[in-house]
Amino acid sequence: MNDKDLFDQVQDFLEGNLNEAESQAFQEALKQQPALAQELKKQQLAQRLLLETATLSWKQSLKPAASPRPSPFLRPINIAAAILVLASLGWIIWQNTRPAPQSLLAQYAEAYPAPNLRSTSQELDLFRQGAIAYQQADYAGAVTLWQNMTPAESRYDESQFYTSVALLMQQKAQAALPLLELLHQRKDPRFGQAIQWYLSLAYVDTQAFSSAIPLLQALADQASPYQARARRLLADIKKRSAP
Repeated sequence: MNDKDLFDQVQDFLEGNLNEAESQAFQEALKQQPALAQELKKQQLAQRLLLETATLSWKQSLKPAASPRPSPFLRPINIAAAILVLASLGWIIWQNTRPAPQSLLAQYAEAYPAPNLRSTSQELDLFRQGAIAYQQADYAGAVTLWQNMTPAESRYDESQFYTSVALLMQQKAQAALPLLELLHQRKDPRFGQAIQWYLSLAYVDTQAFSSAIPLLQALADQASPYQARARRLLADIKKRSAP
């Protein structure tokens, strides 16, 4: 679930737009999804601030005027000014609490399955050390280890693929792009469609849509683990580029 879905779901709950079954499901989801619970707290805080400000403005408007008594024509002006301040405050709170749009890379990037540590050697060479870091989602550590490998090492090409994926998982598409382009040119059969998918994500994140779309279209037209995701990403690209 992306940030916009969280925001809309919490808003529906707070506004009473959910039926009984949906409301119960929402409350169960709060126990399982920390992000959903956090979004609920943010919106409840925003509503509480608005209510407190409105109450304070209303109480101030009821206070007797100090001597000399102001013209009765000034009270509507004061109320209008309070409403304007309240509206401005509400806008500021909404701007600060609404979820930021999530990048397509962050939305679609998933780590490729970790490399097989098939070696029976007890020695932790650079590739195996990097693979262990990758398995633990320490992508920065994995990249550092793999970048110290040399082309003469047996699993160097494999390390280049996993390095590019680890860079994408850190939202570093610009750094991953040249590695993925080189791997795509080599047409390594071990990672064929995977390279095509991750290369398209790098192109999307760097706004090279003219390069990404043909790759995604090819994946969308073929039966593969990436077919459904490629179709959704193509639809999202079209949606975001629409005027």
